[in-house]
Amino acid sequence: MLGRAVVLFSLLLPLSESAYIRGKGLFPDLSDFSATPEVADQTKDAHKDQVRRVESSASCQDFDSCPIRGWAFFMKVPTRHDQLDRILELSCVDTLHPFGPGVFACYHCTDECASSLVSKQLVLAAKRLTAGMKVDEDVLKKMEMDGVQKWRVELKHGEDGATWVENQMTSGPFSLQDRTDVSMKAEKGSKYVIVTSNSAQTRQQLLSDLVTQSHVMMVEPFLPVQLANYDASIIVSGAPPPSSTSRDSMGSIGIKGDGEVVSVGDTGLDVSNCYFYDPDEQVRVNVYNGNNRKVVLYRTLSSSNSGGDARGGHGTHVTGTVLGNVLDNITASQYSEVMEDNNGVAENAKVAFIDLQDESTTDDKSSLEIPASLSEGYFPLFYNEPVNARISSNSWGSSSSAYSTNARDVDTFVVNNDDMVAVFAAGNEGRAGSKTVNTPGTCKNCITVGASLNTYESFEPLFEYSSSPPHNGYVGMTVTSSNGEISGLYNVTMATFGNHGFDNPLRADVVVASPLDACTSLDTSSIDYTGKMVLVERGTCTFVTKGVKVENAGGIGMLLVDSSDSTRAVTMGSSIGDSTPQIYACSISKEKGKELEAALSSGYSLNITYPILRPYFNRNLVAAFSSRGPTNDLRIKPDVIAPGEYVYSSFADGSMTSVPTASTCTPNSALRYEKGTSMATPVTAGSAALLRQYFKDGYYNPGHPSVNGSPLLPQAALIKAMMVATAAPLVGAVDEGSAANALTALTGAGFGRIDGNNSIEQVAAQTALEREQVVAGSFIQGFGRLDFGHTLTTAFQSGRGLYVSQSGRVATGEKSETCFDIEHDGPFKVALVWTDQPGTVNSYSVLVNDLDLEVVSEYATWLGNGRTTPDERNNVESVYVGEAKGGTTMKVVVKGGNVPFGPQSFALVAVGNFSSDTSCAASTFCPSSCNGRGTCVEGVCECEEGYTGTSCAEVITTLSATDEHVLARNVAPEAWLFFRFEVSDTLLQTLSGLQLDFARTSGRGDPDYYLRRGALPSLSEFDSSDVECDTCSGGQTSGRLSVPNVAGTYYFGVYGYCCDAASIEVALSNSTALDPCEVLGCTPTPSSSPTPSPTPAPEDTASVVSVALIITGGVVVVAVAAFAIVQVVVQRRRRRRVPAIMQRTVPVVQLNAVNLHRGSHSSGGSDDPLRTLPTDAL
Repeated sequence: MLGRAVVLFSLLLPLSESAYIRGKGLFPDLSDFSATPEVADQTKDAHKDQVRRVESSASCQDFDSCPIRGWAFFMKVPTRHDQLDRILELSCVDTLHPFGPGVFACYHCTDECASSLVSKQLVLAAKRLTAGMKVDEDVLKKMEMDGVQKWRVELKHGEDGATWVENQMTSGPFSLQDRTDVSMKAEKGSKYVIVTSNSAQTRQQLLSDLVTQSHVMMVEPFLPVQLANYDASIIVSGAPPPSSTSRDSMGSIGIKGDGEVVSVGDTGLDVSNCYFYDPDEQVRVNVYNGNNRKVVLYRTLSSSNSGGDARGGHGTHVTGTVLGNVLDNITASQYSEVMEDNNGVAENAKVAFIDLQDESTTDDKSSLEIPASLSEGYFPLFYNEPVNARISSNSWGSSSSAYSTNARDVDTFVVNNDDMVAVFAAGNEGRAGSKTVNTPGTCKNCITVGASLNTYESFEPLFEYSSSPPHNGYVGMTVTSSNGEISGLYNVTMATFGNHGFDNPLRADVVVASPLDACTSLDTSSIDYTGKMVLVERGTCTFVTKGVKVENAGGIGMLLVDSSDSTRAVTMGSSIGDSTPQIYACSISKEKGKELEAALSSGYSLNITYPILRPYFNRNLVAAFSSRGPTNDLRIKPDVIAPGEYVYSSFADGSMTSVPTASTCTPNSALRYEKGTSMATPVTAGSAALLRQYFKDGYYNPGHPSVNGSPLLPQAALIKAMMVATAAPLVGAVDEGSAANALTALTGAGFGRIDGNNSIEQVAAQTALEREQVVAGSFIQGFGRLDFGHTLTTAFQSGRGLYVSQSGRVATGEKSETCFDIEHDGPFKVALVWTDQPGTVNSYSVLVNDLDLEVVSEYATWLGNGRTTPDERNNVESVYVGEAKGGTTMKVVVKGGNVPFGPQSFALVAVGNFSSDTSCAASTFCPSSCNGRGTCVEGVCECEEGYTGTSCAEVITTLSATDEHVLARNVAPEAWLFFRFEVSDTLLQTLSGLQLDFARTSGRGDPDYYLRRGALPSLSEFDSSDVECDTCSGGQTSGRLSVPNVAGTYYFGVYGYCCDAASIEVALSNSTALDPCEVLGCTPTPSSSPTPSPTPAPEDTASVVSVALIITGGVVVVAVAAFAIVQVVVQRRRRRRVPAIMQRTVPVVQLNAVNLHRGSHSSGGSDDPLRTLPTDAL
């Protein structure tokens, strides 16, 4: 679980201190209480004084109880945009910040404004904010642990950061002019301030001071930016780039990125490399030149930066992958083909390069420093005239999976400029497990890219030109002995010379050379070397000499035993001018080689097969280092996967002024390989350039480019939807660092271990049943690997199989329908993407506008992202139907689930066996005819009691309080199980203390439990819940929820939180057992199983007066009651703490419990003030 708070408003002040609730009689024990308006005014005045005292003292140690100016407003869910419009029309409300469904914060609204909104029935309730809304304490703690010394402070809209800093010099709590332990800086006109201090004590005091200032909106760590290249090695190559398939297929119809400008922000760019060099147009730093053949702008962020990239630089490599295009007239003929093969994905596009090198590390130019605001100080540099770049490639990020200010900046800029395609690397922390995607890749409106592996065909030319081809672990040799004691796969290192044998592996017996060093002619009189793999030892002469001697003796291969103790065998190379042998040649470590020598000297025969290409050489596998989702708020990331393992691209020589020649424009001098999501990101950015040209030149209009077609300026959402809809699912992963290169099957939710000897085909077969789930979205591979080339060229040439639209719009409660007549059996895939409004940093739910995708046919129905209930987290939804039946109609429905800022536009892409979309006017069928469990009303199933789902396929299991029967079920991640039971007045008279006991009995999943009376619970609508961490301690975990003593129909929901399946047991009983496991029969886990709270001693119980400001008919009255405060402290696993204002259904009156937002269990009464309030006017 994501550290979700379980009590309403826990980051807000207790109700006794400030709250407005519309209606009367909300709390049964307070319904008859009244007071004079004068008392209410006194209470408000006292609270205002408290706010003033906090701000004037500039001290706030307990953020969650420290009041600040501003209010949170609560509205009915779903929320219509016209409801927000009515609020924003008021002069007292400037901006509403979304904190989750139905919750909006106004940081500068006055008490009078909040009272007015409630009395006018524009909101259900209002609650004063606390300083805890401005800062994520868990993130700050991690910052201190990691030694981060910088903060980013966001000021309210309209504030000038530079002016604010000047004011702090002489006024305010800081008095900067007298301090040397802290510094602040801000650009003129920017609302962001960077605060730096190398003292932990000073940082803590600064934080307490900052969060109380009314001008400060938010404080967060200013995390260092790191490159997303996993492991760089300067090895030259002429291998085809991993993008060649899509590039070549798109190039066949004339699409090469013409007319596109792509921005790349990175360490620097070697403009003298022959992939970028223009002999006629010089590149001048910070000067735009649209006539240059490749580099239209080289922009630096400081006057001291003169540009250029370090030798072997990161920026030059990634830029070459996007759009490098070698100069033909300076490339030697023998290298022309291999150099052209390494042109970038969009070879005819141009680059606007933004040099982000950190001025404090200019020597190696390996670290970056980004502007305080990406939306203000980064994207405008290349988006605006005259550059007009519409694609931004960013192979960097910060090591945090939070929705940071940088992520929000990306979303903000794309919302305001909906054709800006921002591409970010996911990061390379995949081996650390889930939630390792780097920010800003946690943004909603960007494309976040993970990495897949590569094919061996891409590696083959490497051996011809490289002095250090792939080492042991990538190439293997099987060895079997006649006595059966040796049988297995050995790691070897392939030589740079000789026959590499990719297409014709060698199968041969092994003999030992005589002499063993093979530096003189071999003894052929006593040993037959013909057709044998000859074992030799390292030393005395060159590798080539040894190979020649073996070849002259008739040997077909040479196996060199290394002389060093390293586990990685030496690479055998050659010198220029050597007459190299053409036999198979590889080396093996000293330890393993001696094993083989000993077997041969004992008289046993050995037979080898070489080379064995590891499963590592497969583009359908995710790289082990590729960072995994989900984000902290459980959104699917990465979005797509692209090849990022040993990608071959341009090499920087460290000079901006060198002139490429035939001797330098060679594979050895101009190319290198690297691996990481850094390398996958430019593949995706270049692909976006191809897609933009595809639409702009009218290729999407089948068979007609721009001369006859209709040009379409694609929005970023359409580019992303196209990538998602055409992506290919991957089947597994290989950890190249493991001894056996263990192959791992990839499922929709995670990895499942597969025997290391299994083939890719076997893994694919084992995961075939999960393919639809994988295609629908995975926390590891996103929606799959980029694979649009074939689909788009086929659609262009045949005029079939592709539907694109970016003109759809829906508001809350509306829907848009598109139908497709399937001509013959085959896959059908749909992708829905919308550019969502920026989320709020530190909020529980980053998604603001929620649309829902549904695909309906006569025989089945599918919901977005493979869910059983509508997806409420992602602004990307996909449906994959593995076998859409010919002769049927597929109806694609886009619904406005909750669109407070609307109407919301969206992009929709469909791929399948259809000619075009058709009218849905006559399509009134219901999915699966409601399975006979409901009534079809205008295409929508109205399910009978006991069933739910779009086709009424899901059974709501009935629980009984009379037999206490224990039910066992399995819950999948991101899926719901529902139970129901009746509580009658008769039952209440018979039984007392009715309760739900539950336990996770097995599995790695993390189920959450929700109870609601009268309707199915959801993540935002419930009466009580248990969201304890079930994966912290392992083993079995258990819990209990009390059922209120109120008659009615109750629904109990179990939600698979993250990120694997789990087995659960549940029972309804009135048992007096102290532990749920006594009812269920499970074994409790001490660290996570709840224990009854002891009755507090008198000194542990505090009695306080709770004051609720209730407005009825515009008249303020005061309700007072005494409640006990019992501090609840529960150890939780490492989760990001989130604002508990998302809890809409727990009675506000319970907020006097201290630290309940940190607790594991909470329950509310049946009379929920936020649900039972009259909502006629909302």
